Amino acid sequence: MYKGFLVIILSLLLGASIKAQVVYEHITNENIYAFLEELANEQWIDINSTIKPYSRHFIADKLLEAKVFYGEMSKRQAKELDFYIKGFTLEINEQLQLNPKVNLLKKTKGFGLDINPLGGFYKDKLFSFQAQPIYGYSMYKNDNGTESYSYGGLQGYAYIGDHIGVYASLRDNHYSQAFNRVDYLTPIPGGNFKNSEKGGVDWSEMRGGVTFSWKWGEIGLIKDHYTWGSNNHGANIFSGKQPSFAQISLKLKPAFWLEFNYVHGWLVSEVVDSVRSYWDGTGEDRRYRAIFRPKWISANMFTIKPIKGLNFSIGNSIVYSDTDHAAYWIPIFVYKSVDHTLNATDSYGQAGQNSQLFTDVSIRLIKHLHIYGSLFSDEIKFSRIGVDSVHNFWSWKGGMQYNMGHYLRDNADEIYVSLAYKPIRGLLLKAEAFIARHGPDVKYETGADIVSEPFMEYVAWENTTYAFNARYEIVNNVYVYAAATWSNIIGDETLVKKWTPEYYQGDQMTLSGGFNIGF
Repeated sequence: MYKGFLVIILSLLLGASIKAQVVYEHITNENIYAFLEELANEQWIDINSTIKPYSRHFIADKLLEAKVFYGEMSKRQAKELDFYIKGFTLEINEQLQLNPKVNLLKKTKGFGLDINPLGGFYKDKLFSFQAQPIYGYSMYKNDNGTESYSYGGLQGYAYIGDHIGVYASLRDNHYSQAFNRVDYLTPIPGGNFKNSEKGGVDWSEMRGGVTFSWKWGEIGLIKDHYTWGSNNHGANIFSGKQPSFAQISLKLKPAFWLEFNYVHGWLVSEVVDSVRSYWDGTGEDRRYRAIFRPKWISANMFTIKPIKGLNFSIGNSIVYSDTDHAAYWIPIFVYKSVDHTLNATDSYGQAGQNSQLFTDVSIRLIKHLHIYGSLFSDEIKFSRIGVDSVHNFWSWKGGMQYNMGHYLRDNADEIYVSLAYKPIRGLLLKAEAFIARHGPDVKYETGADIVSEPFMEYVAWENTTYAFNARYEIVNNVYVYAAATWSNIIGDETLVKKWTPEYYQGDQMTLSGGFNIGF
């Protein structure tokens, strides 16, 4: 079924003749994404910031669009634009344009080395690539001691012909103490841990994919992170906090006023299937081979742009198990209805899967200002609306930014404000404050009357944080940073221990600093 699906799609597209290769810039490269937001808020470019990541060619095109407004920019903005255009030399220039003083391969046809952007390069009329080492180290210190986070690896990407993009990133990560376990209410992305010989935890992250693109769309088989939902400090539709997973990704722009996004992903459920699991080996070598139950996700989002600077998005998703089904591969469907057909066989419709509905609005009609909001509903039932004793599961997020799947999960709220200042090219000074609250721990168990649980009956966990961060991008994707963070995380003792790393519990002043090569 999957092969047939891809063959049909590709056969429809092979006639395309427009050069539009796609490799994705990871969502953790915060500086370039923040700069694109700034350019959009100034009304110099138009972007759909509800759906991320963007492709590198898309970013390069937007940087060139903004160059038309060079005369309107501040000195810092103009230098930042030039800086990032240089970082996307492989996408923008027909031939390599590298610094001859550091290019040890300048006499080798097509090959090159550079410091800004850092890496090794090759380019000819058919094929081009960039490879870059990855390394980062951060240290944290407060009353509970000193901890660290480090990672290392290699990343690269390539373009073949006019339509094919390939990219890969491999990194090994190490925390001296786990700050990103599943239960912790932090925005730090998760990982599948293994114990480290040094103490702490290790995990490996392999990302990348192969894409095919044409003038008005792109499709890819990728394993990567993504976010859906306009936001500052965490999206509440898809947050990007989960480990990357394999997925079919489809993006279509058939008209200037319409964009469509779809993903179908293979999840790692970590729910043990006791029927398929088994014991292997004999004696002391005997071990239990746990087999997980399969789970998948299908999600779509339609974005309508009635005028420049105004985006309305609506979509739905479903997480399903047991067996795959062709109906969930149809990108434009409302999956709750499909689920009713396939699974709601009892009188209460309780045998079905987990579906969601969401919408987002992004407004950039006033120069310098971005107003946004998103609404996410999990298992909505219209008969519950207006009934005080039962509830639908929904979350909303709204905000504004003026140019001068959320990590808290359910039964929680957050107020977040930040002020960022960029005095010179590459330097970001940011002050931020937030109060995050969480109600009692609601157990999602068979037979539990979840819909009757009141929203945040009382505050069981509260995090008040004030932080100041300074970050400087020396060359493209090479940073140094320092931060001071005061936090006070209090509440029910059991839940504070469950939802907060021990290192951050209570009243803490944490100083941190570090560097990274590769975001």
